[in-house]
Amino acid sequence: MRFVRSLLLLLLCLPATLTAQATPATGKKVLGVDDYSRWRSIENAKLSADGKWLVYGVRFTNVVTPDAKPVLHLKNLTTNTEIEIADATQPVFSADAKWVAYQVEPPAKKPAARGSAGDTVTTPPAPAPIPAPVPGAPPVAPAPGAGGRAGAAAPTLPRRWELRELATGTVRVWQEVQSVTFSPTSSHLVLRRRPPTPAAGAAPAGGANAARGVDVIVHDLATGRSQFLGSVGELAYNKGGTQLAYTVDAAVRDGNGVFLLDLATSRTEPLDNDSLRYSRLTWNDAGTGLAVLKGREVEKMRERNNRLLVFGNLAATRTPAVLDPATTAGFPKGFVVSERAALDWSDDGQRVYLGIMPQTPAPDTAKKKSTDSIADVDVWRTQDERIQSQQMIQAESDRNRTLRQAFAHPGRYITLTDSSMRELELPQAGTWGVGSDPRPYISDYKRPAADFYRVNLQTGERTKFLTGQLTGPYVEGIAPDGRTFLSWQNGAWQGYDLAAGTMRPLTVGAARFTNMEWDYPGTRPPYGVVGYAKDGSGAIISERFDLWLVPFAAGVAPKNLTTGVGAARQIVLRPIRTEPIDSSVVRASRAAREWDLSKPLTLSAYGEFTKQAGFFRLADGKVQQLVFDDASYSTPVRAAGAERFLYTRQTFRDFPDLLLADGSFASPARQTDINPQQGEYRWGKRVLFDYTTRRGEQAAGHPGVAG
Repeated sequence: MRFVRSLLLLLLCLPATLTAQATPATGKKVLGVDDYSRWRSIENAKLSADGKWLVYGVRFTNVVTPDAKPVLHLKNLTTNTEIEIADATQPVFSADAKWVAYQVEPPAKKPAARGSAGDTVTTPPAPAPIPAPVPGAPPVAPAPGAGGRAGAAAPTLPRRWELRELATGTVRVWQEVQSVTFSPTSSHLVLRRRPPTPAAGAAPAGGANAARGVDVIVHDLATGRSQFLGSVGELAYNKGGTQLAYTVDAAVRDGNGVFLLDLATSRTEPLDNDSLRYSRLTWNDAGTGLAVLKGREVEKMRERNNRLLVFGNLAATRTPAVLDPATTAGFPKGFVVSERAALDWSDDGQRVYLGIMPQTPAPDTAKKKSTDSIADVDVWRTQDERIQSQQMIQAESDRNRTLRQAFAHPGRYITLTDSSMRELELPQAGTWGVGSDPRPYISDYKRPAADFYRVNLQTGERTKFLTGQLTGPYVEGIAPDGRTFLSWQNGAWQGYDLAAGTMRPLTVGAARFTNMEWDYPGTRPPYGVVGYAKDGSGAIISERFDLWLVPFAAGVAPKNLTTGVGAARQIVLRPIRTEPIDSSVVRASRAAREWDLSKPLTLSAYGEFTKQAGFFRLADGKVQQLVFDDASYSTPVRAAGAERFLYTRQTFRDFPDLLLADGSFASPARQTDINPQQGEYRWGKRVLFDYTTRRGEQAAGHPGVAG
């Protein structure tokens, strides 16, 4: 009651306080609604791999999209010089930090008032001279406002992508490009053209089964020459960035196929040709094998009839292993290999995981002469598993549900899921998956639960090892090394050894992993698993404040990694990944979940009651405070090849401008000041107050107060 009375008193005082502050102080203005559109935001801030270049976008907020006026800033951190590119967005650096590409899309110009005197059309001043056209590049459109009748819409520069060499400032331009991708080795740039735009009011030609291929340009960054590829459907670099695989999806299908481009020699080789549709092109982890689907539409049926092609080792043979549903032993009748599910390779490259689904009639889209015979009544039965509104929400996902299976090339089909167990978690390594069946536990009011099965991915054999296990935060899943499955039972983490088929509790001793702040009915969940030791020795599990390494091996005690610093200071400590994950690395998704405990870790820090935030470092078993104050910080992003970190810091008064610092986070250098007008206005502040709940628990709050 003491807290309630205090809060009521504060609310009663606020109107008088705000009234007293309505009169601006000397030299300061009161912020009004019309001033909101003066504020700008930062987007897509990135560091080059060598840490020598910074790129970020700025645009106005609280305005309609045409008035946002995006501007891309490219800053040389060595010379502290900066250029601006109007209407540019989506910057991307090459991995070798020599190039940057970005999209430029000028807004449409509004027509000038007819007959008005003194009207002029202006364009933003160019921060740097436009380089001379590169031979073979598309012509540059005339400047806006050049020529034309009075009152007509001013000409607009075409939307385009620009490639800028950072050392020289040389720019190459391509018009009507929808996306670009650098090769992993920064030797080439792939540009995908935009598909043709249908005439106003016209539907896309060909409907849902229309060709999806677009023109592609493969630009050699070393020589400056480009190679044209027509009607490309999908494309993907291999891991080493030496080859580019792509499919052709043309309106006239007799030239369709899957092709391999050697980037060093610019030589293209067809791997398969057919008058069919190719989809789901996927490299294996090593970059030595390809998998792809090819198929055709079936008249009056909903699903495409696909076959799976697997090129297991392109260095050894160009002849694929083929999974044909019509001839493959064990493939269920009435089912098809579906392009609605992605293809995945096992980590050893011996299996390809695919999705199958039953073939069904296509919906009747023909117009009816009369609506009298069309049912408009929904019927619910007591045998239905879900209430009708939930059925309607999930109807589309249910129609597109696929069952996960495996194809062990050169020709063995393995059934992994079926109607009795439709869900399967694939490991990032190893030969054991985990399936689940929630059907016996579907409820409108109970917490979700399921039975869990160990699945041998080499044979399809399954064994139930959990019955009625709560799901959601109560199940962590398979560890990155594929050996252990983690679940929460009876107030403790349990580790199931997938190879041995044995279960044992992992969390024993003084650690308390139960989330005691959980104030909902039912079983309390844990705080969670934040990652795994890279050497596979255990899981990194969080208490309320601290982090523990919980070993998978029996007889090894858990270790408090943060040595109790979090609990002693009531600071929540969690690891943050500052280095970007290289997408070309084998099992990049696995790397994102693993932490090398032999190296220093950066920890985010948040004071539970002080509301302060910052960063700590865990190294050699010691926790060191780097920065911790009354502010909120973004996750720092480290340059891939340099000890430079980019992040933001904000408070109630301070805008989150970009900061650059070394690994100590001491003396950060401010890189932006995009809202200097804030100094013209009176500003509020944040007030922190402590209180005690009726249950005697300590708590804190911080309302904003006008300044």
